[in-house]
Amino acid sequence: MRTMTAALLTLLLASGAQAQEWKKKYKTVHEQAYEGLFLVTGADYTFGFVDEKTGEEVIAPKYQTAGVFANGLANVALNKKHGFIDRTEKVVIPLIYDDSRGFSEGMAKVNLGAKGVEGMGLGGGTWGCIDPTGKVVIPIKYRVVEHPSEGMIGVRENAKCGFIDLTGKSFSTIDPLSID
Repeated sequence: MRTMTAALLTLLLASGAQAQEWKKKYKTVHEQAYEGLFLVTGADYTFGFVDEKTGEEVIAPKYQTAGVFANGLANVALNKKHGFIDRTEKVVIPLIYDDSRGFSEGMAKVNLGAKGVEGMGLGGGTWGCIDPTGKVVIPIKYRVVEHPSEGMIGVRENAKCGFIDLTGKSFSTIDPLSID
């Protein structure tokens, strides 16, 4: 019985070690998988995706930046332009934006006019939100657009702040200069 238990334990440890062997191929592996895929960084600091169960490379590292999968899509950048791909690496939302953030509550933040060094921080430009089909829901005209939360999005345009619902309807505007 002890021999059988020892053999089983050895087999389990060996298979666990083999399951982790694929991680050595990458500079970094995101600590949590999203929608079954780990975000990985290749030797040349490009990003790709690996299946969390098999360790097989699903999308080879080639993107300048990438975010985790949400709503079946990941935001990626190539040649300093951002867009969204699916698990098969099909471009679902064209790489036409200057910056982007992943989906939250069915909306993704996108930017036109951002400047800076990719990976070192971009600034400026205007922000808005798109849905998973790429349709602009919140016009790309705001200086600041927060991530959706509880069906609302905080926005700032010039000196005015306010909230917009996920359909693009404005709910309130606040002039921060008028607050005592």
